[in-house]
Amino acid sequence: MTSDCPVRTRLLENGLVVNVIAGTAARADILIADERIQAIGEPGSLAVEPETVRLDMCGKILIPGLVNVHVHGHGFFSKGMGDRWPLELLIAAGPWISGCRQLDDKRLIGLIGAIEMVSKGTTACYDLFAETPHPTAEGLTAMAEAYAHVGIRATIAPMMSDIGFYDAVPGLREALPAELAAAVERFNPAPYSDSIEACREIIDGSPNGDIRFALGPTIPLHCSEAFLRACGDLAEERQLGLQTHLAESRLQALAAKERYGHSLVSELDRLSLLRPGFTAAHAIWLCDADLDVMAERGVAVAHNAGSNMRLGTGISRVRDMLDRGILVGIGTDTCSCSDNLNMFEAMRDACYASRIRDSDHETWLEAPEILRAATIGGARILGRDDEIGQIAPGYLADIVCLSLERPHYMPVNDPIRQVVFCEDGTGVDRVIVGGRDVVVDGRVLGVDLTDLSAAAAATLVELTARVEPMRALFEKVEPHVSRFYRSRIACPI
Repeated sequence: MTSDCPVRTRLLENGLVVNVIAGTAARADILIADERIQAIGEPGSLAVEPETVRLDMCGKILIPGLVNVHVHGHGFFSKGMGDRWPLELLIAAGPWISGCRQLDDKRLIGLIGAIEMVSKGTTACYDLFAETPHPTAEGLTAMAEAYAHVGIRATIAPMMSDIGFYDAVPGLREALPAELAAAVERFNPAPYSDSIEACREIIDGSPNGDIRFALGPTIPLHCSEAFLRACGDLAEERQLGLQTHLAESRLQALAAKERYGHSLVSELDRLSLLRPGFTAAHAIWLCDADLDVMAERGVAVAHNAGSNMRLGTGISRVRDMLDRGILVGIGTDTCSCSDNLNMFEAMRDACYASRIRDSDHETWLEAPEILRAATIGGARILGRDDEIGQIAPGYLADIVCLSLERPHYMPVNDPIRQVVFCEDGTGVDRVIVGGRDVVVDGRVLGVDLTDLSAAAAATLVELTARVEPMRALFEKVEPHVSRFYRSRIACPI
């Protein structure tokens, strides 16, 4: 937990400071007053008061705090669950691996995720947090308290739907035996009016501070037209961000053609949802026309290369997006489908995946542009690019200090490339959020990891017993969903 003591004026001296806009790194001093960066200058050039606290950064690379634009707080407890699961099997397993959470469970799980993120350099995130059968103010507050306790900034979007998974994909319910089709009825979401009403309550009761709120209609196919229109109207009325999973899997693209007669992008455009402030997570199964529309409407993309590869969903056309001027940010997704919340790994995956997709090496994503996407790009997606995402005067002092004493910086050939290609999170020495220390010497302040580990183990025992009926049901459903999935992905789009 961050300190309640007043923030003192601090001088970070002689660090190797990364300018993500220019793609350069140079020695500099950074003067922090209160929560913001007051000045940046060559080492020894800044005039400071005698009481200024000086921190020697000679052995550090300083980068802006990373912005994780796509996570799911409800999945932070689901590491290592499932293996050869495509997206549709992961969704079918959802009631088992993410269900039956009580309020204290949600707070604990949120705390674990926030700690992992900030200890690996993330200072802000966009969390699509799900509760069943609809969002609750209590649940969202528990998650917000977890982020605030650790000291991480967050935009929390209740992830919601009004069509159950087995009805969202045409033909899937019919592929189940009658008794299983009846059994999965228990997982159907509440009417969309309940979710919209809950969102209004949450938004009205939340201050506009480090924890903000947005809307997260989960997958367009899982939402009725009336629900999607209601989300769009509420987002416009309250000036909220809106994020959904768009064309994440081949099966989603096929199902859209069957249900709507056109692509998911065309359907969302028909509903007037595509506009600035709308973020498309994954955005894999898209044609040129889809990308052209997204660029014209000012839509952003949350790129989750690690999750895409873990679930075998495909590789996004990020170069084509960037060439069209589409804003791209980087996300880790959640622990049930990428197993960690490490933005350094997410950046490296994004670079490497582009090399698999495109044979022309001149189109591959480069380290400086991926670092920009993970900082400035993410800040813009959160609507906070005027205050985070850069180390610059006037910006909030969200700074990650990476130790050059780690082997992956021996020697320092190119600081930016080594941050993206070599850093694995073990180099995070200090994390400053709003001028306050949140991580020092690699340890999150105010957190006893021994106690937290014991609490997680005890909670796992209780949760495992609670979700046993859902696990048993998933084992019965799995072969039918798998068979249906394998038969459908062979179809042309």
